[in-house]
Amino acid sequence: MLLDGQRAAASVAVVPANAAGEPWQTQPVWDPEQVDWTALLSPGSTVEPVPVFMLPTGTRVPAFDPSGGSRNWLGVFLLTAVDAPTLQRDCRAILDGMEAALPQ
Repeated sequence: MLLDGQRAAASVAVVPANAAGEPWQTQPVWDPEQVDWTALLSPGSTVEPVPVFMLPTGTRVPAFDPSGGSRNWLGVFLLTAVDAPTLQRDCRAILDGMEAALPQ
């Protein structure tokens, strides 16, 4: 088990709600390749999609279902950042910014 490292890492499951749990106001088209990740992430951070957990590209995002659990997942991403506070900031930035970043 690695006990010491130079960066921080996490996975984030994107759902059609922001970091505060408030449902999105729109139902954009799911196309994470069109997202300007540099606008959401801190310098030096990276993001990689996990293809097996992705809604098909081009699908209209369904409305958030508070009782839906993992059925709300639009996609899972692996993130790295320079440190833990930056990683936390980036995870929140993705959740808070993804609705506007996707094509309408």
